[in-house]
Amino acid sequence: KNSVLMNIVIMAGGGGTRLWPLSRTARPKQFQKLFGEQSLLAITRMRLNAQYDDASVFYAATRATAPLVKATFPNLADDHLFIEPEKRDTGPAIGFVCALLALTQPDEPVAFMSSDHYVEDFESYLQVLSVGEALVRETGKLVDVGLHPEWPNTELGYTKIGKQVETRDGVDVFAFAGHAEKPQHDTAVQYIASHEYLWHVTPFMWTPRAFLDAYKQHAPDMYEGLLEIQKLWNAEKFSHVDAAYAALRKTSVDYAVIEKLAHDDVLILKATYGWSDVGLWGALKRLREEN
Repeated sequence: KNSVLMNIVIMAGGGGTRLWPLSRTARPKQFQKLFGEQSLLAITRMRLNAQYDDASVFYAATRATAPLVKATFPNLADDHLFIEPEKRDTGPAIGFVCALLALTQPDEPVAFMSSDHYVEDFESYLQVLSVGEALVRETGKLVDVGLHPEWPNTELGYTKIGKQVETRDGVDVFAFAGHAEKPQHDTAVQYIASHEYLWHVTPFMWTPRAFLDAYKQHAPDMYEGLLEIQKLWNAEKFSHVDAAYAALRKTSVDYAVIEKLAHDDVLILKATYGWSDVGLWGALKRLREEN
């Protein structure tokens, strides 16, 4: 494990609705064993093993999914599980985690990653995380990850890249030129033809303080709510946190913050580690045929 410890937050609160009926409320897809004996969540943790020990890895869950996270990792420390009071999409979820992490580690880089993605090359994946962490520490910018789009997927966000800034440890680093969430099919075809767009695949890497500053600037209503949650948490008034969280606007972090960031505040890493969003039936079918 490297001496520099970035925190990792695995987002395990999703409902997995696009993979219904296989993925149901009682057991969303990140808890399903789609590839062999381990659930997607367990595999997500496993691919971090070579670099990140349990002290660096946190989980974000809802009250519905928290017991499933604990069942997957029986030795999980309570202070490494953030339980969102209710499901309100990634805008409130990531803000909530940042508000709480900022109480103890405001300037420690953190990577927010999905619990239900498929990654082929673990070593390349860890390399991307290492480069991202170093860039957050050096530049103070948000570091995001994209992949070469293989087909006009309309279920994903697309990141527009500007000029290449550098290649570090084999990872190409680009300036950020904009983000487009889930385009229509014709638009997605144009994006691919232009060679200026990557599939946006997460993880987002930044610091809790920088995330909160971005909420303050671009989603001030949510920022006020997050500050309130932070104060209540600090005062151990946990029963009041629910109402404060319920008042947060239900939206994705992309819409609330990421799309509004100045281009100079973001760097994009182009990943080549082989990836799939298992949330789509077509993707799952393809992966199972390949494996």
